[in-house]
Amino acid sequence: MCTNHKMLMTKLIVIAGVDGTGKTTLSHLLKENLIKRGIPVKLVRMRMNYFVSRPFLLICRLTGLTKRPIINGKKISVHEFYRFKPIAKLIQYTHFIDTFLHWMKKIYLPISFNKVVICDRFIHDILVDFAIEANEQDIFSKRIAKFFNLLIPKNSLFFFIDVDKENILKRRSDVVEYDKYFDQRYRIYKDLKKNKLFQIVDNNNSKESAFSHILQILK
Repeated sequence: MCTNHKMLMTKLIVIAGVDGTGKTTLSHLLKENLIKRGIPVKLVRMRMNYFVSRPFLLICRLTGLTKRPIINGKKISVHEFYRFKPIAKLIQYTHFIDTFLHWMKKIYLPISFNKVVICDRFIHDILVDFAIEANEQDIFSKRIAKFFNLLIPKNSLFFFIDVDKENILKRRSDVVEYDKYFDQRYRIYKDLKKNKLFQIVDNNNSKESAFSHILQILK
């Protein structure tokens, strides 16, 4: 009971990191573990939430700022907002409004009803996307980042899932096919890892070892 009480004090658990590090697997393992402990939990994803920004994204497709190549039979979106800076800013701020609306539904309300929310990707992952799309490596020091940081509730816990690039490519060789900016994205995440907000979880070995580390931190 004491362990459950301590875990409940952590209202939001965020799992962040570059694609291919095992975030989703670890998020589901954590959800299952907390449910077994009798803790009410909700698992959400917060990286891509479009509503107010949708018309502007359509304009980007029509003007060629967004491309939709088909890779391995799957259609993906490649945003090149850096080619027109005003649209990059417009997308960032409308995306913030969209994220806020989804934050109210997916995070704020569940937390208000004493649920623990596990978030597979959150504001830092969104900001990394902004850094790539707008070619703004200093995005985390900009005003838009300060707005996103307002969405962090008290008693939140952030995990950074750390995997060497060589291991990512062994496990998920397709990441470089789906993301032509993967090397740049990886470098941004590497710098982000220095943020003191994060608890670093090494997932270079087994997922069991990484998950055990997460549970140790929670306890």
